[in-house]
Amino acid sequence: MKTEISKNRKGEWEHILLLGCDAQTPGKYERSDSIILASFHAGKRLLKLTSIMRDIRVDIPGHGEGKLNAAVVFGGPKLSMRIIGEMLDIPLRYYAMINMEGLVKVFDALGGIDICIDDNELDFINENTPDVQRIIQNESVIEPLNNSGQVHLCGAQTLAYMRDRRHGYDYERTARQRKVLGTAFKKVKSDFRLQTLLRTALCAHKQVRYNIPVYQLFRMFFLLRRADSAPVKSFRFPAEDTYEIGSTPDWHMIVDFETNRKLLQDFLENDSYAEEVPALADKSAHNASGINPDYKKWKQTDAYLNETP
Repeated sequence: MKTEISKNRKGEWEHILLLGCDAQTPGKYERSDSIILASFHAGKRLLKLTSIMRDIRVDIPGHGEGKLNAAVVFGGPKLSMRIIGEMLDIPLRYYAMINMEGLVKVFDALGGIDICIDDNELDFINENTPDVQRIIQNESVIEPLNNSGQVHLCGAQTLAYMRDRRHGYDYERTARQRKVLGTAFKKVKSDFRLQTLLRTALCAHKQVRYNIPVYQLFRMFFLLRRADSAPVKSFRFPAEDTYEIGSTPDWHMIVDFETNRKLLQDFLENDSYAEEVPALADKSAHNASGINPDYKKWKQTDAYLNETP
């Protein structure tokens, strides 16, 4: 039975599945290593973000059990919507999917973002921005960042920041992704310039693959413009202490779905278990170095070498 949060009548939650993929080539889908549920409530003028961990073990129809991020490879975004909708117990009608090159172009069109980073993130961004440039085949030179704290990131630096799983593995990588989206939404709301808006919209139209009707896009844009000025609330599915780690045949998460569905409902209706973007994820599962101890052990295995960061 569907929960009350999942109804799509006026004044209730509308959800969009955001998928970030390694690449998008004609007739082929790559793994969706970034999965975020964007939830809009017109009546409450709210936007909430839920990261869905890519390593969740699920049943992929026709292909047996596998990681959630592989669903899009076998059936495109529609299969991902079907599996995630059933997993979360919400109806999903819309998706938006982008690859790495497209994300860089969209954030450059937006004029980049201002964000607060620590010393570890500074080092990772400077080290990995050239790798991002190589992947998207962009030969332009980007000057390294000189300091941590509040900095301005261009598109390639933003993507490098969002890919950082060296510090806190996927637990904090997903938090960084929500932080970036929350910052971008805040910029759209507070730093409105028609020229920037048109440039970003045209770029997104070219770079994002989506099934959202035009009228819904306008509706969501005006909702963002009118949204509550409070920080964007965010959630991670699964929540801490509601899953176990499996390592055969590969690293995956065995999730208590019933508990997490209830937590998601509480988050949407009552802000329970929410964290405010740009706060990072809870580090309770990490040791003093910020690295999950199970992940440190996992990094030594051969299977890890086949993982894509």
